[in-house]
Amino acid sequence: MPAGFDDDREHAATSSSTTDTASPNMSTTTLNTLPLETLSLICDYVAVEYKPSIYAFSQTNKQCQSASNKTRFQQIRLRVKTRQGLEDDVKTWHKILARNSALGSVRHLSVEGRVAPFWENAKTSAPAALLENSYAEQDSEDEFTNPGERYDHILRGPFYHLGVQEDQNEAAWMPLARLLAKLTGLKDLAYACERRLPECLLKALHLHIPRCRLHIKALDPPFLTEEEQEEQEEQDEYDVEDEDEDDYVDEYDYSLMRSSSLSTAVVPVAYDDDYRKHNEEAARLMARGLTPSLKYLYVIDSGPGFKYRPMTRGLSKEGLLPRKRLLQDIRDQGLEGYGQLEGLSLDPANLARLELWEKTVNFSRLRSLQLWRVRKDMLQKAANCEFTALKRLTLGIFNFRNEYDVSPLDRAAGAFIASLRPLEAIHMSGPFLKKSFKAILDHHGKSLRTLSLYPSEDRLVARFVITPTQIREIKQHCTKLYDLRLQMQRSAGDHEEQAIYKALGELPQLRQLSLRLDVYNAMKFANRAYPWQVESRYNRDILINMALDRQLAGGIFSLIAKGSPIESLRLSLGTDVPESFLDICQVMKRKWKCSRVSMMCPEEDKVIVQELGAKNRKRRMQVNKSTQLREYEEVFRELWPSNTGNWMDDWHSFPLAG
Repeated sequence: MPAGFDDDREHAATSSSTTDTASPNMSTTTLNTLPLETLSLICDYVAVEYKPSIYAFSQTNKQCQSASNKTRFQQIRLRVKTRQGLEDDVKTWHKILARNSALGSVRHLSVEGRVAPFWENAKTSAPAALLENSYAEQDSEDEFTNPGERYDHILRGPFYHLGVQEDQNEAAWMPLARLLAKLTGLKDLAYACERRLPECLLKALHLHIPRCRLHIKALDPPFLTEEEQEEQEEQDEYDVEDEDEDDYVDEYDYSLMRSSSLSTAVVPVAYDDDYRKHNEEAARLMARGLTPSLKYLYVIDSGPGFKYRPMTRGLSKEGLLPRKRLLQDIRDQGLEGYGQLEGLSLDPANLARLELWEKTVNFSRLRSLQLWRVRKDMLQKAANCEFTALKRLTLGIFNFRNEYDVSPLDRAAGAFIASLRPLEAIHMSGPFLKKSFKAILDHHGKSLRTLSLYPSEDRLVARFVITPTQIREIKQHCTKLYDLRLQMQRSAGDHEEQAIYKALGELPQLRQLSLRLDVYNAMKFANRAYPWQVESRYNRDILINMALDRQLAGGIFSLIAKGSPIESLRLSLGTDVPESFLDICQVMKRKWKCSRVSMMCPEEDKVIVQELGAKNRKRRMQVNKSTQLREYEEVFRELWPSNTGNWMDDWHSFPLAG
């Protein structure tokens, strides 16, 4: 079954009759009489308020069904597991889109996963389970708040570490290529599979939808750099008889790099790996203009890659190009400029890498910048760079393991933030403190639409704590704030915790809110002599804080939403949990999304509470079904007496204090 489509897939359009009760001399406007353009505008409005309503709207009549296509079928997501499954999904989608005359309505198509080899059980194998987990974990994350590990399942590859191969047969992808040719309105194709983009898909883009932007979430470019002379001589001595396969470049790999469709690329780098140690240099060539349409580039240190590309094809060298000739062609192109890059992500963003990319990219053109695992020296350097066009900044602060005083790091981060022109979106994570927070508000508050603050969860380092005072400061400075993402401390639902929720409800323009709830207060709960241990008297509070169910999620939303225009709230538990509680937390942790459905009368607005990643949570519970409460049995049963015979089903949340 194709992912990304609700129960509407089998609904047929129905008609409804409208009784005209107006005066015979007066015309009545109904959904049957409105022009298609007006119905389309209504669909846009309904989709913003509550997208599932679109599916009900589409069943009113054929006009409404046609008008809703743009919204209903705007995005399609294909999860690839097997060759037959891919073929079946493509056939199903073609049937749905053709039946609704919606082939031209699809704007975004994402393809993720892998085609399992014929000998592998695609349902029960270890790679299949890992792939399913990777799907579920992305339910509530995006590239702005989630660091490099977003791409772990692609770049570091659970399949690589298991030594599993993927089916390389191009024929498996031909059904999708034929569907692509019919998606005439497609604007974006996001490809997030471990193998390289099938050649037939690239041909379909170039031939039928040349304006569609291609986003590849794991691109291993061919080896296009000059080897050191000594290294080459050593290689020649090591292997005299066999011609070095690195003397050749796969023709398709090179054409993919040069593609006029390629807009975004995530490039894994591993300097201790023969197949990925040259990737960063190739990425620099791409940024300089070798890939003329490239707008966004992510450079991420990965684990070792693996050689899945068919680099040699027999003695004829069919499909291969001499590397030396390509290098000369690249030199002849004179790629000494800075290209057209608008977004750059570096992980880690150390000083040497920043200086390297300063020579590669025109920083004054960048509109989006992500700097992960940054340290003080890099921040000091960045403060003197010209990021004059920047609109979005992601900053992941990193301190050394024995660096307990993070105030110098915080000052450097604050100085860098203060050096930038007003931004529209900022994400910060790591051990930042008040200097960074103040710099954000003072220099960017008036322009900010999105703010994300995830302080360090290292219990040995002083941390920035969100309180009602900080939220009131955000309210004072950030008058346009639409999207806010915070890490905050739970305190068993007491009045202190509720004060934070109430303060959030006072932000006048806030529509989207995401809260990561910390269950463990290291400063309060930790044993002073042994900071990694928890004072036993606080075990009860930790368990209460972990108990986040549907009722509590709805209660938190209701408290925030009183008098607030907020439309959506996401809730999840923080990652800082005492080691002795980890197994219990794996069973109890939940993610929720609360959505407001606007009605004609605000007092009648409805709240929909959905669990995110429910399938993965159930799978996790099955894996951890033997988990025992051990030393926490007594305090757990004081809170939740045995009802079902299984502690995993006995717990519930406690309501917010009255």
